[in-house]
Amino acid sequence: MTFTNKYSPEVYHTVAPYRPYPDMFIPYKHRNIIPKDPIYDNTGNFIIPGSREWFTYMHNLHRSGTIPIPILTGQVTQYEYYAEQAAEQDRIAKIE
Repeated sequence: MTFTNKYSPEVYHTVAPYRPYPDMFIPYKHRNIIPKDPIYDNTGNFIIPGSREWFTYMHNLHRSGTIPIPILTGQVTQYEYYAEQAAEQDRIAKIE
């Protein structure tokens, strides 16, 4: 804490940078689906990476098939990603 004078304390809060990858073992099936942005539950509470709730969220995300592909700018489902890749391969094949 830093105080400017004894009657009006100013408190400066700092927050550690967000790290989407917890400092622990991550199952292989979850490594490519870790969102780069913070995750919140349905009530708006932050889900801490590496917590039980986080692993439950990742498991449900994996099972639902709506796995975001992190290399794209927008979050898309796995189905949309592969459909886009197939369309691109068809386009390239027509050019050749």
